[in-house]
Amino acid sequence: MSTLLECYWHDGLLVGLIGSSSWNGNELMNLRMDLLLYRDKSAPRRTRKRILFESVYKVDLDLDVLELRDNAGAGQLVDGKTRRTKSGILATFELTGGFINICARRVRVL
Repeated sequence: MSTLLECYWHDGLLVGLIGSSSWNGNELMNLRMDLLLYRDKSAPRRTRKRILFESVYKVDLDLDVLELRDNAGAGQLVDGKTRRTKSGILATFELTGGFINICARRVRVL
């Protein structure tokens, strides 16, 4: 999985979401999202994927941590979608316990 389009989101797990910025000059925030995702529908186990959102200019999220914890065994990710905008990439993640929307200039799957 080298791009967001190749990711199979359903039943994935959100392992971490970390933001960082030095807030100097014109630099925007960077976000790192760590996930456990299946390669495809028939994969026997999840593999770790790290997604780096660079120059993030908007984040909307609503997370019910108790709901996420309760669904950790079955999977918390319902779906993930991305689309290109005039300013960069919009990534939307639907979770069993909420949602995460991230607008960034660049996105890399590590």
